Order: sequence, then C-alpha cells, then structure tokens
Amino acid sequence: MSETLFVVGSTGLLGDAVVREALARGWRVMPLVRNLEARRAALGARWPGAEPVAGDVMAPGLGL
Repeated sequence: MSETLFVVGSTGLLGDAVVREALARGWRVMPLVRNLEARRAALGARWPGAEPVAGDVMAPGLGL
C-alpha cells in the first residue's frame, strides 16, 4: 500500500525536496500549487508522477 502526501509550500526549497523524496520512495504526492494552469507543464517535468492540486493557503478552505 502506497502512502499519500499532501504538501503545502511545495514550490519552495524544502517543499520541493520533500516532494522529490516522497516520489522517489513511491508515494502518491499531491502538492498544493498557486497558478497551477500556468505552471502545469513545468511542474510535470519537475515532479514526474506528482498530482498537483490548485489552491492557496491564504484562501478560505485552501482555495480548493
């Protein structure tokens, strides 16, 4: 059974390292990303296999 990780701050230095490590371990990773549509291609190349979620920690309900 694979672990699932929801990551806020994923585009920062530490968050990026967490996403990459979790992917390397075979986890399902769902990073929260602002402006997802504008960044989808770049993030797909950066984190192959991740499932980015559009949202913002400053928005009510994380903007989900």
